[in-house]
Amino acid sequence: MAVSLSTRRVFSNLKSMKFTPWTDESTLGVDVYDITNIVGDTTSIEQDDPEVNEIASEFTDAPLYENTTLGNKNFTCECIDMQNEVLKGLFGWETDTEGNVYAPAAYKPLYCKVELAFNTTDDIIVLPKVKMNSKATLASMRTDVSRGTISGTCYTAKVKGSSSGTAKTTDMAIIAKENASTYTVTAA
Repeated sequence: MAVSLSTRRVFSNLKSMKFTPWTDESTLGVDVYDITNIVGDTTSIEQDDPEVNEIASEFTDAPLYENTTLGNKNFTCECIDMQNEVLKGLFGWETDTEGNVYAPAAYKPLYCKVELAFNTTDDIIVLPKVKMNSKATLASMRTDVSRGTISGTCYTAKVKGSSSGTAKTTDMAIIAKENASTYTVTAA
């Protein structure tokens, strides 16, 4: 059967990027960081190549069985906003009451929901649970600016596209414009 496609959906020209940190591994927080100081053409969501393990056959070139494991999805972008709240919420730094901010001495797990909106479509892309491994880089300070690489690996969570829909366990979802303001994310 032929599938006729009379229109297309294109994800281009980011309009907004919102991060919602999880308070722990099972609870999505309520603080939303609407980050606008993202360096152009640094945002990407890429999936690693799948891992394929074959059980070879003694008598033919075709394998007896092939086991495929999907590759991890990785999110990254560069941000030049080094405010205390950004460093605390997305990088895991600590703040004090005097306006200072401190980099962590050891890694502590930090998860964020990432929501990407575009100018080319009203549908949004949601990464429900990204395990962050962001880093601050201060280099080339004469000709450049300090940058934070906001990055992480996508993990699964339950995404419910609408109030009447069924929650799906996924590490990435495209939410239709009708549900963009009402979809939900919970722990898997």
